[in-house]
Amino acid sequence: MKYWPAFLLVGFTVLLRFLPHPPNFSPVLGLALFSGCTFSNRRVAYFLPLSALLISDFFLGFYDGMILVYLSYALTIGLGALASRRKLAVGAAAGTGVVLSSVVFFMLSNLSVWLYSGMYPKSWAGLVDCYVMGLPFFPNTLISTAICVAVLLGVYAKIAPRVEDRRVLST
Repeated sequence: MKYWPAFLLVGFTVLLRFLPHPPNFSPVLGLALFSGCTFSNRRVAYFLPLSALLISDFFLGFYDGMILVYLSYALTIGLGALASRRKLAVGAAAGTGVVLSSVVFFMLSNLSVWLYSGMYPKSWAGLVDCYVMGLPFFPNTLISTAICVAVLLGVYAKIAPRVEDRRVLST
């Protein structure tokens, strides 16, 4: 079965979301960036992280504003795909992608909190306050994304030489 690594990635990512972890310390954003950079089959690239997110959210609970959070993951996958099309060095793509995807996630997830939680007034000051209050969580997003991408790229570097075009699950 040629898709077993993909199912393993989804299952492992779902499992990690259920284990105790610091707030915003999750492998999903790293999987999204890795998928975009690595999988030439774009359907697979989008399916893996978004299905891991949807499966775990099914059990953890759905929430208002999910669309913006899922959009941040979709944009991260697209960012990874763009980096792979431009043939950027893996390290440069991963480093830049980790920072950009973390910023995109921060911006959209906090916008979601501001729009849907009722915790902040619907004003410019409320939006700014929401972003300021979200700043302590940003390092966890950045660190977890960097760790996840590094681990996935390290594993990929070990198995990719066995794949003819160094791309897995190609179309």
